[in-house]
Formats: sequence, structure tokens, C-alpha cells
Amino acid sequence: MQLNGFLSLLVLLIIFMMTSSIQADQTFVDKITEQAQALKKTSNRIVKKW
Repeated sequence: MQLNGFLSLLVLLIIFMMTSSIQADQTFVDKITEQAQALKKTSNRIVKKW
């Protein structure tokens, strides 16, 4: 479970680096952040189930 969360975090980091390199607009960055928070909530719920 830890590995899965780490992998998704890594993917998000890569996406963030890619978007910052092309200087994405703020709304897109906000969307990524929203996605990350939703992912964290979901993974927390999954961990609690285990």
C-alpha cells in the first residue's frame, strides 16, 4: 500500500515538473493540487480499511 501511494506521488511530481517547465497557468496548477489532495484522501481511506 505504501509503495502504491509513493508511485502515485512520484507520477504527480513528474507531472508537476513537466507543467512548471512549460509554465502552466495557475488554474492548471490548482487542478493538479486538487487532484493530489483527492488522491491523498482516497489513499488514506484505503489504508484505514486495511
